[in-house]
Amino acid sequence: MKALTKETYHSFLTQAAKLVGTNPAITDGEVCDILKISRKGYTRIKQDREFHEKMEAHFEKNITKDLLLVDVAMIREAQGGNVQAARYLAERHGKFVKKYQIEVKSPYELFAKEVETVDYEEVDEPQKKITVSKTELPPRDTSNDKPKTRFKDESQRIRTKINKLTKEMSPQFKADKSDRLQLRKRAKAVGLELMGRGKPTPHKRKQWLNTLLELEEAKRKTLTEE
Repeated sequence: MKALTKETYHSFLTQAAKLVGTNPAITDGEVCDILKISRKGYTRIKQDREFHEKMEAHFEKNITKDLLLVDVAMIREAQGGNVQAARYLAERHGKFVKKYQIEVKSPYELFAKEVETVDYEEVDEPQKKITVSKTELPPRDTSNDKPKTRFKDESQRIRTKINKLTKEMSPQFKADKSDRLQLRKRAKAVGLELMGRGKPTPHKRKQWLNTLLELEEAKRKTLTEE
C-alpha cells in the first residue's frame, strides 16, 4: 500500500474523484485496490470537500454517455412493445407530461381575447398530411393480454439491463475482462482447450491454470533445447 504524503495527497485525491465520478457503482474496496492505498487513507480523502467537488464535476461530464446507453436499451425494449420503456422515453424527452395546469380566466379576459382574435386573425398554413404504414409496426406481443404479469417481467428486465450496463462500465469488470483475454491467448499458444462458458468452480480453475503453466514450461524447455 502507498502512503498518503503531503506531496502525493492531491494526486490520489484527483484519481479517486475521477474513478468515483465516472463509475458511481464502484466500491471503496475497488478504489483502494486500484490506487493501492489503505482504507484509512481513502476515508481521509472522502472527508475532503475538494474530493466531492471534483467527483461531481466528473459525474456531470460523463452522465450524458450513461443516459444515452440507457436510452438505447429502452428504445430496444419499446420497439418490442414494452409499455414501461415507451413511457420512460416519452417522459424523458418531454413527450409525456404527468402534471396538468388548470387556468381559470375571468369573463372580461375571455371577452378581450375574443375581440383580439377577431381583430388580428391569422391564417394558419396548411399542414402536411402524415401517413404511417402498418407494416412498419412490429408484430403484436400476446403478453399484452396479461398486463400485470407483463409489467412485473418488464420491470425486472429493465433493472437487470441497467445493472448489467453499470457493472460493465466498472474498472474491476474491465480489468477482469482483460485478464480473461490474456489467459485465452496463452492457452491458444500452447494448444490448451478453454474452460468453456460459465463461471468454473475454484477447483476446476486451479487445475486448468496448473495445466496451462505445465504446458508453457514444457514449451519453453523445447525452445531452449532447440
